[in-house]
Amino acid sequence: MGVVFGIIGVVHFVFRKRFFALTETFESHDAKPVGLFDPWNFLFYLSIGLAIVLAVRVGGVIPIFSYIVVPPVAAIMLARKKSSLVIVALIVSVLGSFLGLYFSVQFDFPAGSSIVAILGGLFLVAAALMGIRQRKSDTVQV
Repeated sequence: MGVVFGIIGVVHFVFRKRFFALTETFESHDAKPVGLFDPWNFLFYLSIGLAIVLAVRVGGVIPIFSYIVVPPVAAIMLARKKSSLVIVALIVSVLGSFLGLYFSVQFDFPAGSSIVAILGGLFLVAAALMGIRQRKSDTVQV
């Protein structure tokens, strides 16, 4: 499984500009009709699907989907530049993992539930920080 995740990581690193370009075209609504087959979309979704299937077998459905949703959304709320999105998402993921496992060991909680709870708390912190930042920018513009 480590080999498969390593290969997926290398593929995403090597083709990161192409995958980000795919995301940008969908985000800006510039996506053109693809036709019958788009190899870049296929490679992206194949790799993501394979990673999810393998990860769910090991970690469980709820923790894995928390990892898929919370770090990127928190990064979008916290990062000011698109170049820092991946770094912020990685920090949230590692912090959620470390603190979740720490509390799991210290208080004898299930690991998956602890990680999900910590990721949820980090999401709430990110939302609060985004709200504070928006309030400050609203008061400055008035």
